[in-house]
Amino acid sequence: MENKEYIICAAIHVDDGIKRMHMPRNISTGIVVGGWRHHNCFMILDAIFDREATLGCIQGFITSKGMFLDRAEAAKLAFEAKQIEAPAETLISEDLY
Repeated sequence: MENKEYIICAAIHVDDGIKRMHMPRNISTGIVVGGWRHHNCFMILDAIFDREATLGCIQGFITSKGMFLDRAEAAKLAFEAKQIEAPAETLISEDLY
């Protein structure tokens, strides 16, 4: 069985400059929250941070290999992994499920 990388779920990265353990492998500071859709992630972030702290956030996705990808990177991977049928500039969670 091939160990191909694919998109697992929607995620949002808020970089508050704090180093945390157990974040995606390519994230050195901040927090990444995953969820079924991006609005689920925002609900969690709203409970942790005030709204202004999330203004510079990056919306993206978490992969099966523990990486955080922005929407453009995720679109490329989702197409390569055959999770979407056609190439796209950005990925939205509704494209996947």
